[in-house]
Amino acid sequence: MNIDNLMQLLPQHPLLQSLSIMGILCIVSFISYGITVKVIIKILTKMFRKTNTQLDDMLIKSKVFNHLACMVPALIFYNFSHLA
Repeated sequence: MNIDNLMQLLPQHPLLQSLSIMGILCIVSFISYGITVKVIIKILTKMFRKTNTQLDDMLIKSKVFNHLACMVPALIFYNFSHLA
């Protein structure tokens, strides 16, 4: 079974179409979470460690940004779930 056969089946089977879209959303969400944690949080941590204020250091210690990174997959599902 190749991609062309699968694309012909999707309009005929709405459940298969919804499951494939949800699978793609899961993969995209997982990748975006990884990018957020590995890249953006490390950049923010390095940037905040150079400042003199203590508030951002407390936010880093309590891992607020790591918890906020969980919002990225949730926002992706929220914004694109109407496609499924």
